[in-house]
Amino acid sequence: MNKTPNERIYSMDALRGIAMLLGVVTHATLAYTTIPINGLLIESYDRHKIFDFLYLYLHLFRMPLFFIVAGFFARFLYFRIGEAAFIRHRVGRILIPFLVCLITIRPLTEAPFLFYKYVNSHHSISTYSALLYALRNCFNWMGTFHLWFLYYLSIYYVAMLVLIHFSKTTTGNFIMSFFVAPLKRYSLIHLGNVILLTLPIFVLLLPFKTAEVGIDTGSIFPRLNYCAFYGFFFFLGLLLHVQIKNLKKTGSNTWVGLIGGSMTAILFFVLKDHESIILFGQIRVFYLCKLLTAVSTILLTFGFLGLFMKYFSFESKRLRYISDSSYWVYLIHLAFVLTLQGLLSRYLFPAGIKFLIVLVVPTLISFVTYEWFVRYTIIGKCLHGPRKRKLKTTRRNKSTNFLGLSWTSE
Repeated sequence: MNKTPNERIYSMDALRGIAMLLGVVTHATLAYTTIPINGLLIESYDRHKIFDFLYLYLHLFRMPLFFIVAGFFARFLYFRIGEAAFIRHRVGRILIPFLVCLITIRPLTEAPFLFYKYVNSHHSISTYSALLYALRNCFNWMGTFHLWFLYYLSIYYVAMLVLIHFSKTTTGNFIMSFFVAPLKRYSLIHLGNVILLTLPIFVLLLPFKTAEVGIDTGSIFPRLNYCAFYGFFFFLGLLLHVQIKNLKKTGSNTWVGLIGGSMTAILFFVLKDHESIILFGQIRVFYLCKLLTAVSTILLTFGFLGLFMKYFSFESKRLRYISDSSYWVYLIHLAFVLTLQGLLSRYLFPAGIKFLIVLVVPTLISFVTYEWFVRYTIIGKCLHGPRKRKLKTTRRNKSTNFLGLSWTSE
């Protein structure tokens, strides 16, 4: 049976929420990878390669998938409510939370990071001195931390609006029709066309010093290579919305994408090992790893996209709640994760147990704070639109997605 447009929106909305919640899993691994990531040196007793792989695996597709969904909803929203309303909506949902979080959540996140970094570099320092150091310096600029995606989204929205206006000019219309018309005919539904996207992704990976793409958390000025890489997936999201009528067909390639992408990711992880580089030659393995990154990224991204189109294309109160809460959970969780990782670093028990504690406890805290202090308040209204504690059940039920829009179902 064909899926209605509403069901496709349900799928993409749920996918967006899960992609954000996977960020909690990714950050929970940071203290336990054998190779420190982003200068994080909290855990010194027990690290394991399994966390290296888990971080790598999730990082290969999580943010590309998120930006695809963001691009999809950007075009959906623009043509549903118009340009002026779109700008107001995105400013309220993205730009304002970004600016507010820079002066609130970011310092709270930096404080435990600074505290344990100072403790590890000054072993004889007192806890009070380290805490004082962290509080004094947490408002210093250290980058956007995990808020970087909001910054990049704002840039992509502006770029989208510029392109739309440019396409309305005579010159722009000619250029855009020359390049965009063939792209509209380029079906992202067929597996062969999806695999062909490996080539542009590989080219976009070339400027990076590592085989995979990191995250741009350092500067307020976005780096061109990061902006281009994630912007490519935002553009794919726009294109997916153009092809929304055939979006359900992505489910036919779900398991090919997930299994093929996972196997490619495992091969990448093995070849990335130092011994493999010595055995096969550093340059050859480096570029082979970039190619494997491109293949696994596109297969996993479209594999998970197909998974949600196939199995989660229905309205669910639980999925809606997860989708609503995921924004707040992602914004607030990292401060709790870093704090708990530091506290547990003093105890000598397996990293696996620490990881589970670091994953579960901050997640629960984040969901509880969402329910008690966010969902029905002005904060929740800003993040996902108004929510009422009690809704009357009628024959015609109105559902609201994270965009704050509604559609009616019988």
